[in-house]
Amino acid sequence: MHQIVIGTAGHIDHGKTALVKALTGTDTDQLAQEKARGMTIDLGFAYLNDQITIIDVPGHEKFIRNMAAGAANIHIGMLVVAADDGVMPQTREHLQILDSFSIQEGLIVLTKVDLVQDEDWLELVELDLQDLIKNTVLDAAPITRVNNLNGDGIEAVKKLLLRISKEVKIQIKSSKFRMHIDRVFTKKGFGTVVTGTVDSGELQVGDEVELLPNCIATKVRGIQTHGDNVDLVGVGDRAAVNLAHVQRTDINRGTVLSNPGVFSVTKQVIAHITMNPNTDWSIKNKQRIRLHIGTAEMLGRVSMATAKLSKGQNRTAVIDLEMPLSVAMDDLFVIRSYSPMETIAGGRILDPVPSGKWSELKIRIQELSPEPENRFRTMIEKEWKQPRSLNSWSQRFFRDKNIIQNWIHAADLNVELKSNLVYSNDSLKKSNEAVLSLFNKAYKRNPFRKTIGTETIMDQLKWSADWTEVVLSKMELEGQIIQCSGGVILSSYEPEITAKDQKDLDLLQSLLDLSGLEPISFKELIKRSGLQPRRVGDLLHLLSDQNDSLNIGTDIWIAKKYRDKILNDLRDHFAKNKLLSVSKFKDLTGLTRKTAIPLLEYLDRSNYTQRDGNNRREGSTLNV
Repeated sequence: MHQIVIGTAGHIDHGKTALVKALTGTDTDQLAQEKARGMTIDLGFAYLNDQITIIDVPGHEKFIRNMAAGAANIHIGMLVVAADDGVMPQTREHLQILDSFSIQEGLIVLTKVDLVQDEDWLELVELDLQDLIKNTVLDAAPITRVNNLNGDGIEAVKKLLLRISKEVKIQIKSSKFRMHIDRVFTKKGFGTVVTGTVDSGELQVGDEVELLPNCIATKVRGIQTHGDNVDLVGVGDRAAVNLAHVQRTDINRGTVLSNPGVFSVTKQVIAHITMNPNTDWSIKNKQRIRLHIGTAEMLGRVSMATAKLSKGQNRTAVIDLEMPLSVAMDDLFVIRSYSPMETIAGGRILDPVPSGKWSELKIRIQELSPEPENRFRTMIEKEWKQPRSLNSWSQRFFRDKNIIQNWIHAADLNVELKSNLVYSNDSLKKSNEAVLSLFNKAYKRNPFRKTIGTETIMDQLKWSADWTEVVLSKMELEGQIIQCSGGVILSSYEPEITAKDQKDLDLLQSLLDLSGLEPISFKELIKRSGLQPRRVGDLLHLLSDQNDSLNIGTDIWIAKKYRDKILNDLRDHFAKNKLLSVSKFKDLTGLTRKTAIPLLEYLDRSNYTQRDGNNRREGSTLNV
């Protein structure tokens, strides 16, 4: 069973820590400074039972960054309000943070009711709370009263938490392990220990892991949860992880612990920002902000296609970060103003590693949907020249393959069996048209060069090798092209050959025939024919397409009928002998070493022969 995480929220001195202690028996104020000052400074942790963790957060405005770090991993929000004070500034700000992190369930606990003798006042506070939570993640959440003096109401809160916990649905986005670190310390005899709430996947003792954004490789020496040594932790577990060969100074709150190679490090993200409806702030273009994501806090600047973003509005923007960060697609965050510090917005990461100039990013931020499934479809169409595999999309969206497969099915997309490339019918149609256009332009420039190399197609269209293979294979099945050893030919194309063309073709063929078994160079053909170099090159390609001549090396040509004679001689030789020496090949062909060696190298490349030291053996294609 996955752990359920409950997080407290509320103004300073409204009884959050006392409530947690009454519910669990644990005093979460562990720091000496917390004891001395009588207030929570950092995150505290307690356990309602084996399956439910409570994170107690500080209420003072100076420690909102710690509250945001705790709220990033919770499933249930418990907003605590003191009956004698009612709604206060951090009550509102904490509610905004809970709203930004889209918790699943919540409740409101009205504490210190023993300090209020006026029932009308209590009802007024509850009405104020009901008004406060409208259109938020806590809308219609139950309100429970607690008497701090005699403990009345504590059991009711506990029962309510247990009931709500059963309604929480843990969403397993990815099987890859990730944990945002909220504490790091050194334990004598063990070394460096980090703590956090497991965000996804599982971690076992002995696993190789990575610390980001510093990209430090390390290994898990031991794991504890609920104070006990364990071999494995999973989603929602509070985990203390002992890491090997890592210094305390290498890690900070906000560092991410994950499986190696899963996440990239970035200093720029595309994000959808939603302004709080009640804030007096607006975000202007290039404005400096504080970003709270995971357990990290950092500064950044917002770049938008519009002048500003005002309260209640939402928009997609680019955020340039002042420090490197490791995030995933659809991670949620909170934005606070630079100074004075107030929570002003929440948001969602749409692209954790964007690339391109501002002119390109400006277009991209208008294309990307806040909804993951819609964004996936957009990216499929946008990246049609280099489709990704199912595994690649799974990693990019930080989603398990079964989720991506559901999106593929819903969008009526295709998955290539061999390469697992994901593409749309429209992508295939555009690719088909791009190949035909490339052929038409190439034939217009060089009418006699029917064959275009596969590498040329891939380079000119800027496609991946896998996508080039998919498109060409489908075009061949439809009879549009013919794939041969030299490249690809458009099946419907036949060059128009004039009488002058035929005369020059016959001249070159006669020169190849006269050369016999001895290959002839391109330069020698130009010299003997008296034709221009480009003209000779075009005509030789046409002779090659007509299967009358062969290019056997770097600008070395031979008539096909003489190549075939050599192959017949080799078959006769290998019928009686296992090996063929260079001198024997010279005897068979009557060639000098200068011309025999390039011909032998061609035979090796074509697998007609197989080199064995200074000799040759029969190759795999000689008798095919």
